[in-house]
Amino acid sequence: RRPNLHRVFELDNANGLTSLFLDQPPTLDEVLRETAIPGLVVLTSSEPPPNPAELLDSRRMTEILQALRQKFDVVILDSPPALVVADASILASRCSGVLLVVDSGRTRTEAARQVIETMNRSQVKVLGVALNRVGGRGRGYYYQYNYKPYYSSPKSNAKTPARTFAPLNGNASNAGNGHHADAVKPELADPQLDD
Repeated sequence: RRPNLHRVFELDNANGLTSLFLDQPPTLDEVLRETAIPGLVVLTSSEPPPNPAELLDSRRMTEILQALRQKFDVVILDSPPALVVADASILASRCSGVLLVVDSGRTRTEAARQVIETMNRSQVKVLGVALNRVGGRGRGYYYQYNYKPYYSSPKSNAKTPARTFAPLNGNASNAGNGHHADAVKPELADPQLDD
């Protein structure tokens, strides 16, 4: 509803998903966009339609998703926040699983729980949670893994990524063999669904 992916990847948004619903649509190959990331292809939204939920729940959308699944190993659908509009629920029902994107410091815990419960009731598999905008200060129950020993050599001065993970059940003692790291305990706000 508020397309942004084309900006993130600096792509033209003239033709995209909405274009595929026209009476004489372009071909799928005509609307797919290569990115600067090898192997990553994006289907932008183009101009949002007046009835997005209706289009996402249509037979044509089923056909588009089938064509994408035949063409690619993995298809990820980026949707609006799950509690705001029906789009996320409609798309989730068409996916093999969902990844909740939670904004640290904004998403309320109850909102995230509500989305997970809704997905469970709809028999949608929740694959996990991605926590965005995690700061590096404070003490929390999150684990940070630094991949430097695995991905750098003594000759390399390149910085290595650190990843912060939170256990889904909120119990740090069950999270595995990680290191306690300085991390902000997030306050959860409206989660977004990605698949």
